[in-house]
Amino acid sequence: MVGIDVTENFIHRLFSNSPFLERFSLSESYEIKKLEIVSAPNLNFLVLRMCHYLRHLEISSAKNLNTMGICDALSLKSINISFAPNLSHLILGIQNKNFKFDPYLTLLDQINKLTLQMLVSTNRMSCPFPQFPQSMSKVEHLKLQMGLPCFQIPIHRLPGFFEAAPCSNTFSVEVGYSSFNHPANANALQWLDKLIPDKVKDHPCQYLKVVKLETFAGGQYEVDFVLHLLKYVSVGKIIIQPMRLNVWNDRTCWKYYNFDNIYEKFVVVL
Repeated sequence: MVGIDVTENFIHRLFSNSPFLERFSLSESYEIKKLEIVSAPNLNFLVLRMCHYLRHLEISSAKNLNTMGICDALSLKSINISFAPNLSHLILGIQNKNFKFDPYLTLLDQINKLTLQMLVSTNRMSCPFPQFPQSMSKVEHLKLQMGLPCFQIPIHRLPGFFEAAPCSNTFSVEVGYSSFNHPANANALQWLDKLIPDKVKDHPCQYLKVVKLETFAGGQYEVDFVLHLLKYVSVGKIIIQPMRLNVWNDRTCWKYYNFDNIYEKFVVVL
């Protein structure tokens, strides 16, 4: 549901009359202030986006709920979930530098996968990376998704990211590019001379085994991020998933790029 100003009563009637509903998404609904789900026995996926005035979320019973996403909920004050034993994946969209984890602390004690989507406008020059809570001890899988229109990846926040989840064993990173900044224009092949550290001492994330780089294009921001990451963690495997060729060469995605054969060279290097 997109752009519909629903009411609390509408949500109540929707779930009361739809016991087999498995997925529910609500976006750009600006009137609702409290969303209460009394019973959703088959709901396994719930996403709320840009519900700017939503202050309270309550779920009494959702035994099959597995994934919940809350993005750009600027006014959210509290989340109360009485029964959702299978909730394991939390997706948080962060667009405001004043974002706080406070409403989500009880969820962080339950989930084992956390995805942070850094939603950045093209006119922002810095990434709204949040201040992490002291411990997310049950989180085993961390994923960071960032748009990259005109700012650098917040490398200096990496230590806090891993100290917050000391038991994480996989870490995935996905970085976007603006249409004006094709990766080939960002030193995509000039990173091989960088010094990669051989050993890391006293790294804060003792259990981290795998780092996955999704849609990797070899841009300078990405390379600096990886090299800085290796200063803080010691991993057994780094998985690099290159940007797809059809995306690299899509003339509708990029501006001011001559589309030479650099992609083939890039893939061979990897």
